[in-house]
Amino acid sequence: MVPMTAGVCDEGSLCFEAMRKPRKLWKVGDLARYVGVSRQAIHNYTLLGLIQEAERTPSGHRLFDDEAFARLQRIERLKRKGMRLQEIAALLNRPSRARRQRGTSSEQQGEQEKGESGAQQQD
Repeated sequence: MVPMTAGVCDEGSLCFEAMRKPRKLWKVGDLARYVGVSRQAIHNYTLLGLIQEAERTPSGHRLFDDEAFARLQRIERLKRKGMRLQEIAALLNRPSRARRQRGTSSEQQGEQEKGESGAQQQD
């Protein structure tokens, strides 16, 4: 159930709007510590286009949102499964529509690709 707020709409009638969850922004050190990677790894992933910073503070500190947090966790899971960063980048940067049409998640797709590349190497 989505939290709602009540307000007055046109003509004085009561209307409800979904409350928006405040956006969480992570400092690079906090993000690195929570996911279990180095700050340098986050910097490298940003340069490779694997994750994007949401914004910067006035003093220039990088901030990352929950989407970058989830993507970083996905990257680390795929790395633990043996995928290289180039393979992960190709997988994560594919259009999401293609994934939806195939009905597979990025992790399932990574498993399939890893299996296919292993089969090709054995030939």
